[in-house]
Amino acid sequence: MTAQDLVSLVDTKTVGWFNLYDVEIQQEELQKLKSGNVYMEVGVNRGYSFACAWFGRPEGVEVYGVDIDNTPERQRMFEAENMTGFFHEPSQELAKRWDKKISLLLIDGDHSYEGVMADLESWLPHMKESGVILMHDHNSGTGVMQGTSMFFANKNVKYDFPVMMNGQLSRSSIARIQL
Repeated sequence: MTAQDLVSLVDTKTVGWFNLYDVEIQQEELQKLKSGNVYMEVGVNRGYSFACAWFGRPEGVEVYGVDIDNTPERQRMFEAENMTGFFHEPSQELAKRWDKKISLLLIDGDHSYEGVMADLESWLPHMKESGVILMHDHNSGTGVMQGTSMFFANKNVKYDFPVMMNGQLSRSSIARIQL
């Protein structure tokens, strides 16, 4: 399924702030995963990006998400589509008892500097050695860029925030961190 197909499908089920360009990056990384690998999403909100991962995942990839908010739109979609793997609680609390290694982590939770730092500190220990972290809203003028930059400043990772994609100014707000 193409990113455009996913957007067309998910647009019929919920709303969100994850655009086509964000879906392309998410799906590029998701398609690299194998059966048994884990995708975790911190900050599911109404479920748009979670639904893109759910419907676009390779067979056997486990999809999980966590959010403190309980939105009616998300609940209706999860029930109608029989989506499982969602946790309604603070992400740092779930991280304390999480016992699976994560191959792909999308963070779109608390956008404050402190919130970004807390999510990264809580979830980084659960990442596979060669895992990928996607930071949504990296260009939003919130604490996402600052928190991400500071957290990874002295770590040996590949930190990529594409300004250009396919020869054009990028319209995605996702930063990609390759561990």
